[in-house]
Order: sequence, then structure tokens, then C-alpha cells
Amino acid sequence: MARNFYRHSYFLVIFSLIAAVYLVSRPMVTLDSYWAIPTSLSLINEGNFDLDEYIGYGLRESYASIFIENHYYNFFPYGISILISPIIFFLNFFISESIWFNHNAQLEKLSATIIVLISLLFLYRLFTFYLLKKRAAFLIFVIALGTPLLTSGSRALWQHPGSVLLLSIVLLILNSKKQTRFSLNLIGIILVFSYVVRPTNIIPLVFISYYLIRNYRANRMMYIITILIMLVLFFILNFFLFDDFIHPYYRSNRLSFDWELFRIAIFGNLLSPNRGILIWSPVLFVIFLTIFISGPDKPILLLCLTVVIMHLLAISMFPHWWGGHSVGPRFFTDIIPFFGLILAIVWKHFQDSQLFSLVFLFLAMLSITIHISAAFSKKTQLWNIRGGDVNIFPERIWDWKKPQFYPFD
Repeated sequence: MARNFYRHSYFLVIFSLIAAVYLVSRPMVTLDSYWAIPTSLSLINEGNFDLDEYIGYGLRESYASIFIENHYYNFFPYGISILISPIIFFLNFFISESIWFNHNAQLEKLSATIIVLISLLFLYRLFTFYLLKKRAAFLIFVIALGTPLLTSGSRALWQHPGSVLLLSIVLLILNSKKQTRFSLNLIGIILVFSYVVRPTNIIPLVFISYYLIRNYRANRMMYIITILIMLVLFFILNFFLFDDFIHPYYRSNRLSFDWELFRIAIFGNLLSPNRGILIWSPVLFVIFLTIFISGPDKPILLLCLTVVIMHLLAISMFPHWWGGHSVGPRFFTDIIPFFGLILAIVWKHFQDSQLFSLVFLFLAMLSITIHISAAFSKKTQLWNIRGGDVNIFPERIWDWKKPQFYPFD
């Protein structure tokens, strides 16, 4: 036991520091996730997903809640409410109903923080498949504090922390040395659940499934059957709840394609000062070194890159591709595990290069500085309405004079 503690002591120190930063950072205040915890409470206390018992807490039909079949429901996916149920079940012994609502933002942040911290444990194990333990621990430090995991994933109960946890587990199992029928079916179950948590996760569901079906032919029929069973159960539950097989949030009409908007969204999601992932997390620039990587790591690398690219294309088809009143590139939070694995593989292949180490360290520190600045500044979320509501004036996303992560007026 003591020997294992010593072997991972570097990671444990870094993990403790990350946890401290997450816990003292400012919570997000967003209506999007407001009914995630009440839905979980309803599931625990009433055995259902409706929110009717919370009408006294301001529940009404709005963009965050819907009224179907004489019941109120959270408009946003209920998967995250299922996922946090063990956390809410435990906390419910100590917290009264009124406190859940009066301190909703703080309790959301606590729940999201727990989910992301658990995700980091899986990611650390994943990174050790490619890197020495100290380097894997440092990469966790960079991923945790230099990406949207800090500014979005750990500060509110959007669906993103659930995606991060489930996809981290999938990548860990996928990179294990030996796959069995059980492990493959488990991947399928988790992937479908990740889709239940957030519909954009249909992308890793499709492409990881293709990867598995192509590479594990002996077990592919059982894998396909498992996927289909899970999807049928999901559709049946939707029909039971909403009298429709598809949850309203999952409908494809939420996407649209306009070439001019799509082109702007692509560049905006990558390089705009207020939503660009490469601006907020410049450490990800090293991903372009993947063009020089070959060998046995190439297939998993191509899989991760495919998921990242398809995710970029999908979120760029949202009319509100900037994510409303978000902080930074929120829509990329779900695929941070794929970014992390790509970085681990790149570092493995360039670990002997002193120039790479210096550039990586500089970009990593810059990424961390940007996200910590955004996570702790009182002005960060106010940026969305200060100087004009970003949803009305989306051109503000390109404003370099006072970017959102800048902590001063």
C-alpha cells in the first residue's frame, strides 16, 4: 500500500492541488442546468423524472423546462441527472429541500467538480499507458487547469462533466491491452449512456463502434445487439415520459446548415478570442505534430482526431455556436478526454526533443493562466452581457480588445 502511494505520490499532490482549485473557483450561474439537480431529487424521492413537486420554487414553462402530458420536465437531457444520483442521494441526507434551491449554483459546482475529479483518475491511468507516471501526472495538471474542464466542466451541471466521465472510461477500456466480449459490451453500454447524457456524443458512439466492429470481428454481433438494446430502452423511456421516442432536446432541427454561418463558426470555434479552443488552450497546437506520427499508435490517434474533427463540424452547425452565455469554448468540454489522449501520444513520440519540451511547457502554462484567470474573475460571466448581449451581438466574440479571459476592466 505504501509502495503504491509512493509510486503515485507526484500525481496525488497534483490531484490535491487541482481539487483545491476546483473547489475555490467561482460557480457558474446558468439557467440551462438549473433543473438538473431537482430532476435527480425527483428520481430519488418520487421515482420519476417530472418536476411537478417543485412548482413552488418558480417552476414554469420556459426554455429550461417543458410541459408535456400534464407534467413539467427539464428541457435538457436527463442523463446527467441519472449520473449524479449517487452524489445527490448521499448529500440529500444532510441538505434540506430549500437549501438545494437557495444554493443551487454552489451545489451544482460541487457535483460537477466531483464528476470531473473522478474523470481525472481514469485519464491519469489512461495516460500512464503512454507516458511515465510523472509526465502523466503533469499532463493531468494541464488538462484539468488549462482546458474547459476548469472554466466549464467543473463549475456547473451542464451535460459536459457527464460526457467527460463516460468518455474517459471508454478510452481507458479501449486502450487496455486485451479486449473481451464483456469489455466490448461495456464500452457499448457506456457509449449509449453518453449519448443519453448529451446528443453530440453520438459522434464517439458511431466512430468508436465502427473502430470496434472493424477490429474485433468475433464479437461484433454481440456488440451491435448490445448497442441496439440500449438504444431501444432509451427510446421506450422517452415514449413513456414524453409520448415520443425522441426527447425534444435531441431533435435534429436544432442544427442548421448555412455555409456562411458554418464557415464563421468553424473559425470562431478554433481561433476567435472569446470562444476559440486554440486561443484559450494553446497547448492544443501541438496536436498538429500528429502528422509526423506513425506506427502502432496511429489507429487510435486517427480515431481520436476523427472524433475531434466531427465534433467541431457538429457544434459549428448550431445557430448559437458560441454557446450562449458561456465562458470560453464550452462546447469542446465533452471531448477533452480525446484531446488529452492525443497530447499523451504526441508527448510520447517527441519526449526526447528538448525543443518540444520547452514549447509544450510554455503553451501549457499559458493555457493554465488563461483558464484560471477566467475561472476566478468576477467579470468573466458578465462579459456575455457587458457591452451588449453576446446572443444579440455575436460579433463580440471576435473582440480582441477585452477578451473574456481578461480579468480587468
